[in-house]
Amino acid sequence: SARFSTALRSRAPAPIAAAVMPAEMKAPVPARQVQHSDEGHHKSCTDALCIPVFMLALGMLGYVLHYTSQNGDMRRIYHGLDFSGRLCGVSKDVEYKPLLYWCSKGGDAMDAASLAAAGFAMSGDKVDMDGSLMDPTGVHAVLATSSSLDLEHPICVEQCPTSRSTLSSCFQASVEVNTKPDPFTGSFMRQTTYSFSFVADYPSFAAAGRYCLPSNITMMEQLTETLTTSGDAAMFHLAQILQSWHVLAGAAFVSFILGYLYLYIVKTIAGPVIYGTFILSTLLSLGTGIYWLIGTHAESVDAAVATHFAAGSESGARASSMYVPSTGSLEIDTAIGGLFLILGIGIMLFGCCVRDSVELVVGSLEATLECMEDMPVLLLQPLFGTLFQFVYLLFAFWGFAWVVSIGDVAHHDINSGYAPKGLARSFSFEDDELPYVLVYCFVVIWGLELGYAIQHYAFCYATQAWFFSPYQNGSKVVSQLSYLTGVFSGLTVHLGTLVFGSLLLALFQIAYYVLSVVHQQMKKSGDEKANSVANGAAACCLCCLKCWEHLIRYMNKSVYLVTIINSESFCHAATTVLSIMVEEVAALAILEGITKVFQIGGVICITGCGCGMTWLVLRNAEAYTDPASPQFVPQPEFVTAAAGLVCAGVAAMFMNVFDVISDTILMCWAIDKKHRRASGLPPNRDLPPRLSRLLGRAAACEGGEAAVPLTAGSPR
Repeated sequence: SARFSTALRSRAPAPIAAAVMPAEMKAPVPARQVQHSDEGHHKSCTDALCIPVFMLALGMLGYVLHYTSQNGDMRRIYHGLDFSGRLCGVSKDVEYKPLLYWCSKGGDAMDAASLAAAGFAMSGDKVDMDGSLMDPTGVHAVLATSSSLDLEHPICVEQCPTSRSTLSSCFQASVEVNTKPDPFTGSFMRQTTYSFSFVADYPSFAAAGRYCLPSNITMMEQLTETLTTSGDAAMFHLAQILQSWHVLAGAAFVSFILGYLYLYIVKTIAGPVIYGTFILSTLLSLGTGIYWLIGTHAESVDAAVATHFAAGSESGARASSMYVPSTGSLEIDTAIGGLFLILGIGIMLFGCCVRDSVELVVGSLEATLECMEDMPVLLLQPLFGTLFQFVYLLFAFWGFAWVVSIGDVAHHDINSGYAPKGLARSFSFEDDELPYVLVYCFVVIWGLELGYAIQHYAFCYATQAWFFSPYQNGSKVVSQLSYLTGVFSGLTVHLGTLVFGSLLLALFQIAYYVLSVVHQQMKKSGDEKANSVANGAAACCLCCLKCWEHLIRYMNKSVYLVTIINSESFCHAATTVLSIMVEEVAALAILEGITKVFQIGGVICITGCGCGMTWLVLRNAEAYTDPASPQFVPQPEFVTAAAGLVCAGVAAMFMNVFDVISDTILMCWAIDKKHRRASGLPPNRDLPPRLSRLLGRAAACEGGEAAVPLTAGSPR
């Protein structure tokens, strides 16, 4: 407890150190405790040994990127792939043909008159081929275009055809011929002949600078339908999404507006929603139980209804046909109905027993919004947090594509039953290259979790500074730079603890992803019975890993708060958090459940509005519906889905702010309560209104001090 009071003085920013500590908590501390003053703060670093480990991981990441810069080629990722496995604009013989084009299936051969009518450059009965004359007969016959596309055999072209007066050499068939076997060994040679023919082109336009899409609506629908139903269109969809970046930016802006609006609405309806949830759950459970019990006497109920109404009349027939649930077994119906009744009564009793905890949760939610009002700079954090997440993930995915490009694009023979179709591809790695991919993924995930940890730490720092500050003229006076001070403190004093917490999450995530891949490979294997036990064990391990990840992620926020206050290492702070969670399990459980309700509701509302507006724009704005427009989006569903992900990410940032602040306030209250009870100190005079009343009521019930009267400087 002495260490707690000392740490509170030391953790506050220098300009507001005196304001953060209530007067009664400035008692002297034992000599063995670290001494502080408002002029200088002595803070001990925690988990410092984790920092060199993280530096080593960054060094390994630098080596991976250096190797990638020497051996990778990003063009292997996004350039089109012809049916023989050559990268358009990259591979030999097609380095000057950067566009992918799907030929139409050839029709009948065209004679000279048909070619002239189609607009081909003719010299007599010969076709002008870039200054050379070609006789359009025999193997050089030009086939008429058709309305069907050959999606299995795309080719690379220098530029997209814009009319039917040009032609392309397109695949037609392959013939295999086996040579005569050796009479002694049976060895033979298989020769494959690929047949190509000239096919008249169709008008098309370049999409994303990589693909030639047909201008004809029928052909476009054929192509988009195939891309929608196949798993080989990731690069095509990505090209559409990147082309519509301004639409996604607009959806993100709308999400920010809705996020700020949602936070203020929550303050008004928090209490009614919580109590309404308890009442609705009780009524639904009791009503379902009673209604199900009616099914145990369904025949007698029907008879009574039929007797009451005129039997045989239309109304009587309708009334007697009333449906009541029943399994056909009296015992099972009675058991189900009884369980629902017990559940309803249990919810009602639980609501009555934890009424004070519910009040505490409502007070914590109100204090969360009050904290945001007193420190409006926190409302800007979602903007900076989203910007950080966007930039980091952008570079992370770019780097991942770069690392993956060190592998060779796998060549698929068209006779193997699988054709690349121009979009799908796979990469093969050498044995010494695959670890580079794993190292990159692990360090990137670790860095992302560290970024989140620093944000959580800064939130906890600013929130605890606000919580322990006194009220002045109805509001708490806290430096608006508390968040930035928290970032500086996290990077300079407790970086080791943040690195350790993020390392735990990264380890569980990478283990989960690796085991997921193994699990999927086991499920795809032929003998399911032989792998049933292994599949079950892998599924259980995946479940356990995900549960531990969620537990650590939930505890980390409180662990960072205790680290701020007590300068404890991660493990010691986790022990402190666990003891507090055991004491305040009811309040913390209800707060977690209610905040999840508000978080899910906020994400659904914000994401739904963003997706709806994106869909309306893509379906009604001429720039996105006209095939001749450079911004034409042939499949708005995928762009709308991408906008939904952007909106969900923005909404999650807002909900994360709400979640972290509410949890921190309640944990500050629990720590403050535990310290004051152990030290015999009076209740805190500077709590938010509802929390102040609850603390005074709890003190009176426990025989302690009476409720602290509100003074002129008390909270509004």
